[in-house]
Amino acid sequence: MRNLILLVCLISFCTCNRHVQKSTTALPPPPPAINEEYSKYDCWFSPRYNIGDKVRVFPFNKAYKIEIASFPASIKWIDSITGLYNGDLPLKNKKIDYTVFKERLILNNNQIDTLFNILFNYGFKNDGLDRLIGHSYCCLATKNAIIFYDKRGNYFAYIGFSFAHKDYITFPQNIDFGVFCNSKYGMIKAFMAKHGITYGLDDKE
Repeated sequence: MRNLILLVCLISFCTCNRHVQKSTTALPPPPPAINEEYSKYDCWFSPRYNIGDKVRVFPFNKAYKIEIASFPASIKWIDSITGLYNGDLPLKNKKIDYTVFKERLILNNNQIDTLFNILFNYGFKNDGLDRLIGHSYCCLATKNAIIFYDKRGNYFAYIGFSFAHKDYITFPQNIDFGVFCNSKYGMIKAFMAKHGITYGLDDKE
C-alpha cells in the first residue's frame, strides 16, 4: 500500500513538472523597453574640442560678439503651390529688424563657453548616426536664434531654431554647428531660458 502511494505521488509530480515547463517555454519574451530604440538618438557627452579651441572653430573664431534672441516667426515662402516655407531672421533692407525682437542678450565669455560646449561636445553615442540624421530647410517657423557679429556690428552667421518642429536653419547654409541629437534642442532651450529668453520656447508654432 505504501509503495502504491509513493508511485501515485511520483506520477503526479512528473505530470505537474511537465506542465510547468511547457507553460514556461510557451510564454513570449518581455517586450523591449520603449526607450531602447530611441536612446541611440539621444545626446551623449562626446567632446570634439576643448573650450580653448573655439578660437579656431568658425563662426566662434570670427565673432566679435554673440547674441541670443527671440522674435515673431518671419515666414519666407519657397513655393506657394506646395505650401513650403522657411523661417529667417526678421530683416528690413537686408539688415536685422531689431524693432520686432521680443528678447535679446549679448553673451559674456562664460556664457559663450557654455554654448560652445553644448553645440560641439554633445553628440550621438554612435558616431555614424551624424551622417544619417539631417535637418530640413523648409517649413520652419523660426522664433529663436544665435547670432554672430563681426567688429562692425554686422551679422555674418546665425543658427535659427524652430522648437515647435525641433529643427533649425543656418546661415551660411552649410555651416557646422555640431551634431543635433534629440535632447540638444532641450539643452539649448534651457540655456536660453536661463538667460532670460522665453518667447518661442513653448513648442507652439
